[in-house]
Amino acid sequence: MNQKGFTLVEILAVIVVLGILMTVAGIGVTKVINDSRDKLIEDQMKSLADTAINYVANEGFFFDACPEGFNPTSPTTSEKNKCYREVTVESLIQSGLFDNQKDVCNPNKFVLVYREGVYDNAGKLLYSNMLSYVPEGTCGYD
Repeated sequence: MNQKGFTLVEILAVIVVLGILMTVAGIGVTKVINDSRDKLIEDQMKSLADTAINYVANEGFFFDACPEGFNPTSPTTSEKNKCYREVTVESLIQSGLFDNQKDVCNPNKFVLVYREGVYDNAGKLLYSNMLSYVPEGTCGYD
C-alpha cells in the first residue's frame, strides 16, 4: 500500500522546530524593543539636560559659580538660587523647548542647572561652566 502524506511523528517534529524558531525570534524582537526604549530614555535625558541649560540662559537667570566640592546629586538648600536653579520638566514643555516624546519624562520632576566653578590652588575662581543634572527617575517607564 502506497499512501501519500505525513506521519504523526513528522508533523510533531515540524511543530517543535517551528516552536523553537518562534521562541528565538520572540527573544530577538523583545531585545530590539527594550533596546529602542532604553535609547529613547537616554536621548530624552540628554535633550532634557541641554534644554534646561538653554531655558535658564534664555530666561536670564543669573547665579554664581558653585563652591568647590558642590555635589549636584545632593545640593544644600542654602545653595539654591545662589549657584543652581531647579527647572521643572513641565516648564520646559510649556516653553516649547522640550518635546516629551511618548511621555517618557515625568512633568512633575525637575532638572538641576548649576554653574560649576573651576578654581586655582589659592581658591580663586578662574572660570565657570553651566551644567545640568537630571536626577534618577526623571525619565523612564515604571
